[in-house]
Amino acid sequence: MSIYLILEKGFMYEKSIVRIFSFDLEQNLPAFFSTGLFLLSATLLFLIGRNKKSKYKLHWLALSIIFFFLALDEAISIHELFNYSMRNIFGATGYFHFAWVIPYAVLSILVLIAFTKFLLALPKRTSLIMILAGILFVSGAIGMEMIAANYVNEFVDYQYIGTYMAFFTIEESLEMLGLILFIYGLLDFMDLTNLKPLKLKVKGK
Repeated sequence: MSIYLILEKGFMYEKSIVRIFSFDLEQNLPAFFSTGLFLLSATLLFLIGRNKKSKYKLHWLALSIIFFFLALDEAISIHELFNYSMRNIFGATGYFHFAWVIPYAVLSILVLIAFTKFLLALPKRTSLIMILAGILFVSGAIGMEMIAANYVNEFVDYQYIGTYMAFFTIEESLEMLGLILFIYGLLDFMDLTNLKPLKLKVKGK
């Protein structure tokens, strides 16, 4: 999602310093940070999956592929390509004004169903951390996105920029918090199960 609004004194939103730090725009510091979190998650999932001690190797590796795709999506906004087509197909409006949430929500449910057994097989603490991380992320990526979509659909006007900025800031913050918690959960799982995919040799030891 990316809406360019005009700031005071005639400065264009996309050309001002705000563009560098805005949570609503692509290819800036917050977007790069989120991409890095996705890539780190994907890498940790891959390292866990390829470890000889790991159970459910295919599940770990499948999750790694999913997160690599999400990193790519974050970097080049693949989901934006679905907006117009999904909006036309479903006549989406209101909460579905940003219509990419439709296929992504369906895919999220399918992934949850496919990985439920795997999730329950993990240590209880890891499961709880991952569930909480998932709730935070989905609440932002889909939940707040839908709330912002309904707002934009109903009240597109420059005077509402403050409220809209609050929506997308909360959205992206929830996504980042979810990813950070997920990364913590993966590192904690590796510690709990004594998985050491990266062995660093220290001189003298």
